[in-house]
Amino acid sequence: MDNNQKIFSENLYYSEFKPIRNKFRKYQSESIIKSCIDYLHHPTENEFTELQKSPWLVLLLLKWVLIDENYTRSSKKELSKQEFCNLLNSIIALSNFTKLPNNEEGFRLFFRMLAYQQFIYQRNFSFNHLARQYLLFGNLDKNSLIRTQFKEVAGVEISSFIELSVATLARVIVQEKYLIPTKWFSSLENSYSYEEVDKFIKCISSSILDIRERLIQNDNGKRNSHEYYEQTPFIEFPLISTQHGFLCVHRMVLFRALENYIYDKLKIWNAEKFMRKFGTIFERYVDNTLNYTGLTYADELTLKKHLNIEKKVVDFMVTDNDSNIFIDAKAVEMARQGKVTQSAKIIKDRVKTSIIKAIIQSHEVLNQLQDSNINHSVIKSRQRNYLIVVTFKELYLGDGKNFYKIIAKEVLDKIASDYSILIKYENMFFLTIDEFDIFAEQIKSKSTGLVEGLEKAKNNDERPETSRFDFMSHLLGWNQNNATPPTFVSDACDDLFKKISKTIQSQTTN
Repeated sequence: MDNNQKIFSENLYYSEFKPIRNKFRKYQSESIIKSCIDYLHHPTENEFTELQKSPWLVLLLLKWVLIDENYTRSSKKELSKQEFCNLLNSIIALSNFTKLPNNEEGFRLFFRMLAYQQFIYQRNFSFNHLARQYLLFGNLDKNSLIRTQFKEVAGVEISSFIELSVATLARVIVQEKYLIPTKWFSSLENSYSYEEVDKFIKCISSSILDIRERLIQNDNGKRNSHEYYEQTPFIEFPLISTQHGFLCVHRMVLFRALENYIYDKLKIWNAEKFMRKFGTIFERYVDNTLNYTGLTYADELTLKKHLNIEKKVVDFMVTDNDSNIFIDAKAVEMARQGKVTQSAKIIKDRVKTSIIKAIIQSHEVLNQLQDSNINHSVIKSRQRNYLIVVTFKELYLGDGKNFYKIIAKEVLDKIASDYSILIKYENMFFLTIDEFDIFAEQIKSKSTGLVEGLEKAKNNDERPETSRFDFMSHLLGWNQNNATPPTFVSDACDDLFKKISKTIQSQTTN
């Protein structure tokens, strides 16, 4: 790997890409597209052999073909199965000319990049993800900005969109076919209006030429090594419309597209306006999850009142096992550049208003506690202190110790110099809302405690043989049979199914 690191250059990578480009330019574009789709949906023995297909690279080939300037050129030959395999093998071999890690810190950043690219194909779909989306957005006031703007940009109400998503996914899961006939969507009009179904279809499907146009619009025209590890842009185009129906690009891509569609759509519309409103909704959801656990805690307003702090503080302070746990809800995701980079500086810059801000806010509260004499059951100084930052999507930062060592040493050293009392880095944890929900259910069921779980994760991460890449792996390791969300999420899922049960039962057979 050291040798690879020394000779790596973007020019060398591009020089190795060109023969691949020249090769696929020989074949009919439609023939390559068909080969890609057929290959992605070819039955396999198990999940492992499914991943051996490297679907992320097949979709990368599909992207390259669509954006190529010779896409419409005639007089190209049809692609055989063997030629397709040769083409795919040459793309796999291109990894030898990408930038690989050359030290311990680099390995973490390298695998973080792979996680963004590949984990979307490994994480099983659960209708509970749509249920959470329904809990977050489904019952908003009719005049709320999020509800009105989604209706304007998508053309369909949020609740109807989620219900139609459930019906579509149920059909894909039951039928296990990647072509959804047009008549199947038409039959949904028995339960929904033609306009609702039509707008829903337009949200999640595009013609191949429309996809090509949008990919070109978002492309800088440069084929660099970052692209090799990107998360597929087909999350924006999970269905390809044809004269016979709608081709599912990949089942997992469709799952990932629908489970966060409302969030993703409104961030594209206006990230600043949306996040200003969604932050409050997300914080309220985390509050509800905390309340569900039965833990004792104080919210931000209570903290400000008793500590007399005017600046922003953490959202919640929990007490458990004679410890303080500061919890901050950050309704964020990682931008594309932060996903495909191995640069600690870029990642640090992308989390300075979320993770780093939460660390500062927790220390602000911690140090005020030290100097205060407050008669409150929760708000008091305790010897052990922890921080949990709950994010909407994955940041793959590891634990606080890794975050300090690999990504943000200088900025965290500066924070440490500003405060007399500090939270240990190994006591800092960054959880997605999915992980936080499952953790909450384990706490509620008393299969683990809050501090007990954090200590188990911390102790496991101290040893290479028990260390985990993310917190979800810890949760599954503690209780494989209790990897379930809170009952209020599963209840919302049941309510969704009851609401559209007749639609699902009649449509999945078509």
